Amino acid sequence: LSAKSPQDAVIQNWHDASLMQKIVDAGYRAIFSSNGGYTHGWYLDGLAATWDNMYVLEPLTNISADKEKLVLGGEGCMWGEGVDPSDLEFTVWPRLAAIAERLWSDRSVNSTVEAQPRLEIFRCQLLARGVHSGVVGGNGRSPPPGPGSCTQPGKTEEQLFV
Repeated sequence: LSAKSPQDAVIQNWHDASLMQKIVDAGYRAIFSSNGGYTHGWYLDGLAATWDNMYVLEPLTNISADKEKLVLGGEGCMWGEGVDPSDLEFTVWPRLAAIAERLWSDRSVNSTVEAQPRLEIFRCQLLARGVHSGVVGGNGRSPPPGPGSCTQPGKTEEQLFV
């Protein structure tokens, strides 16, 4: 943080939760978009990052209740150097949905076991609407684990949409 930053500045944190705490403790508003070394952050071009690592990343870690209002939200970042129109959607979905759920959910909602069926259903809905989506599981651009419908092997669409 710079001592010269205007107090009404909004600071985008692309480092980690520990810096987020320093930003809000200094009284600044902030946006969280952690790179996490491209494996545990919200950079969608980090192909080694899995949806579950993204889901459990909490922007409010160590933020006191009175400072939570200074955290304006977050951003899943997709840089263009390693993607083109042929694989953009497949690269960001469903991992971007995991980030979105993290941002709109209370910090106590953090079970990847409970989130996985929701993401599987969402993936099927994306595919039904013509949006290309990667699988739930694996990393960015992982191929499906086998043939079948939009769901993963062992589950039928009927089981997912019940």
